[in-house]
Amino acid sequence: MIDTADLPRFAKSGIVAVVRPTQADADKLAQWPKILGAQRRQLALPWASLVAAGARLAFASDWTGFKVPMNPAVLISKAVNRPGPQRLTLTQALRAYTAGGAYASGEEKIKGRLAVGQLADIAVLDRDPFTVPAKELDKLNVVMTILDGKIVHRKESGWIAYLAGCSVGRDTRGGGVSKSCEYSVFEER
Repeated sequence: MIDTADLPRFAKSGIVAVVRPTQADADKLAQWPKILGAQRRQLALPWASLVAAGARLAFASDWTGFKVPMNPAVLISKAVNRPGPQRLTLTQALRAYTAGGAYASGEEKIKGRLAVGQLADIAVLDRDPFTVPAKELDKLNVVMTILDGKIVHRKESGWIAYLAGCSVGRDTRGGGVSKSCEYSVFEER
């Protein structure tokens, strides 16, 4: 829980909020008012408020080997589809998993964005996440994984994939947040 008066302190102090989207599961959130009370429940998991206050947000799975999916699409879906005012936009959720994670680990100069000079660590998806209905984001599949510029995973041919770039990793320290995306389309038959 974070008091609303403390939200601006994250950005001013350079604190990165590393959070787990699994906490935003609708079933879990429904139990919180009983456990915390309605007033305190509003202070829990204020992701959208943190982003609005200029804080850096990074997603993590805190994977324990059970009950937590390793598929980032499932976790992004939870952040985008969570009930209430603290749900994130798709761009915010993707940024938390890419540029946010790189920033949290001190590697923002070499990863987290699609840019010249950055490591080419890329997950290529089977569909454009910005055109998929929000409720279907958890059904996205990775068709190719590129690590440091080398293909380390590739599905069989016959797919069309969309790779979103730029806005998911745009550095916000220099001012506003870009709401535009550039796409590359990879086709293999």
